Amino acid sequence: MKSVLHLLRARRALSAPQRALEASSPSLPVASTDNSLGASRALSELSYYLDDVLAAGDVGAVQLRLATEAAKTGRTRLGDGCAALEVSREQAAVLQAAMACARAVYEPTSVPFPEVDGLAFSVTTWVAATVEGTTKETWVVEVQRTGVDDEDAKERLFPLLVVAVRGSASGVDWMVNANGDPRDASEFLDPDHLGHVSVHSGFLHGARALEGPVRTALAAAGAKHVVFAGHSAGGAVAALLFSHFLASSLDDSTRYSSITFGAPPLAAPDITPRLLQLQQARTNPGLVLAIVNDGDPVARADRAYLRTLVDLYRAACGAEPLPPPEKPLDGLCNVGTLVVVRDRNHDGDERDIVVEVAPRNVFEELVYCNAAVHRRVVYAESVELIARGCVNGRTGW
Repeated sequence: MKSVLHLLRARRALSAPQRALEASSPSLPVASTDNSLGASRALSELSYYLDDVLAAGDVGAVQLRLATEAAKTGRTRLGDGCAALEVSREQAAVLQAAMACARAVYEPTSVPFPEVDGLAFSVTTWVAATVEGTTKETWVVEVQRTGVDDEDAKERLFPLLVVAVRGSASGVDWMVNANGDPRDASEFLDPDHLGHVSVHSGFLHGARALEGPVRTALAAAGAKHVVFAGHSAGGAVAALLFSHFLASSLDDSTRYSSITFGAPPLAAPDITPRLLQLQQARTNPGLVLAIVNDGDPVARADRAYLRTLVDLYRAACGAEPLPPPEKPLDGLCNVGTLVVVRDRNHDGDERDIVVEVAPRNVFEELVYCNAAVHRRVVYAESVELIARGCVNGRTGW
């Protein structure tokens, strides 16, 4: 949220001639050009909505006002009544491996891989980020599970190969994120299996750029279980790569999983039901999970939801409401079963988490605006508790 506000300030500093030039530029099939123009359009729209209420420029004050107004809706947290997610000890270890890789990919390659009890990591492939941000930094990591008996490994989920895609780490990454206009993805996501799907433009460009290097890495490794993972925007690109490989795979012996953390919505219509059908038809189905910390606004951040936040903030500032849009704003869906990590002790020092499956219609009514829970460290804490079995009222395995 802070980064969006910083971009808005920079956007307001552009001169009128610069904006006119960008608006009149031809639409080119080059990913970097499309990302730049798409981001410019989106940020111009947000600036128009918020120019009259962001003059103070205090990011902390903006977040406080927004949170106060959102609390009036009574929908800032997932309520009781959702089904608990049941995971085995081995599945929890897969989540832990995915989270470790999703965090490590943000670090320089010279930094040693973090140690995780019971897991051994070996990076086999590095894909460097490109200067214009289309290609995101991506690591392919072999993960072995150590020190377990046959009973704890009966699902045979290890060894696995994690394709970890980095999220936002620079200004150009945020430009890619802002290029959210839906684009037909039929050439990338097999319509015979997934139907005709429109996808967030910036993330689709990123997934296309990574498809070749990832395919080469997977062919060289010959892995039987491939996990696509990432945090935030990295999770969105990872989920698209997963969807592409699952829908186009002719090798039924390979298990494919997608595990994302705080990833934004990216596709319309909802392709998760079709992905789950494809999984169940395979000999070795994998996991398809979109893990969300309760309150994380990024997991709801399509154009329609950003408009909701704008309306809330304008109300908090006493500004006139915006006129309704000429046509309904495009609503996008997250990829994966929505798994919400909810802290029943959110006002205390120690977390008491429940992990629940949120129906999409329930999730899309939530008014999330707590940017603090989007941090990677908070997701890592959630996954660590799951890995220890300290979840849903249990104190361990």
